[in-house]
Amino acid sequence: MRKLISCVSRKEYYRNQIRHGKQHIDENPQDKFSYAAIAVAYWHIRNFTEAKKNAEIALKLDPDMPEPYWILAYISLDNKEPIEIYLPMAERAYELAQENVEAVVCFGLAKVESGNLIDGLLLLESAVELNPLNIWARSNLAIVYGRIGDVEKF
Repeated sequence: MRKLISCVSRKEYYRNQIRHGKQHIDENPQDKFSYAAIAVAYWHIRNFTEAKKNAEIALKLDPDMPEPYWILAYISLDNKEPIEIYLPMAERAYELAQENVEAVVCFGLAKVESGNLIDGLLLLESAVELNPLNIWARSNLAIVYGRIGDVEKF
């Protein structure tokens, strides 16, 4: 029951983020931070269409924001698009924000999918070090450990 409440609370939290972000955009249509925040919130509730739309707007407003890059890279990865599409976006997100767990995980996943398992593993390990409670980082690290046959390490 507690997990269900937590999940509902989390979705409600992100819906509030979206609502507040849209209010800010109504007041200031050039608010790159609101577009990025809305994109992140949509990504968390797995509405990738809206996440992509808002990430693209944020990126046009400021090409040096990391969030749009990792969101777009992850969506491309999730859609099984060619590596040439998402690897540069994931790398750019990482270059802009090496302390951002999502950017590190996304670049790690892109490295793994491009065949560079060791670099991907190291990136995922560093993401877990950045935030040991981040479930996305931990679960993807466990998957990569499984791929290389080192599940005991995790």
